Amino acid sequence: MSLMSPSYLTEPGEVPELMRRLLLAGGVVVAAAHGDVEAKEKAALEKFFGPGTCDRLNVKALETDLERRAGEVKEKVPALKRQQVVRDLCVVALADGHASDVERELLLRIAGWAGVEAALVEKTLAAPARLD
Repeated sequence: MSLMSPSYLTEPGEVPELMRRLLLAGGVVVAAAHGDVEAKEKAALEKFFGPGTCDRLNVKALETDLERRAGEVKEKVPALKRQQVVRDLCVVALADGHASDVERELLLRIAGWAGVEAALVEKTLAAPARLD
């Protein structure tokens, strides 16, 4: 799966900000699903947000706020843009070469909260990896 630089990472406005906030919280929580954030998942998050992204984040606080952030995205962000964030969360989960069952379940839960079809998560996780 290729890692692109989505425009919402730099665009001003409420919609891109909500998308960034969900990507950050969801990405960190998914990456930390097994305790520590693995180096490849950390690198994927840093490609989205810059070096040191994971260094001072409170995973528990982000996890607690995740459903609220996803709900706000569902309420205020158009469907195609919500799908883009969920796809980007899948990229983080796949950064180490695979998504574990725990990561998959988290992604499905986030997608549901954000109003994104579970099929998008399943399709993205099943897609063959592309070499960059």
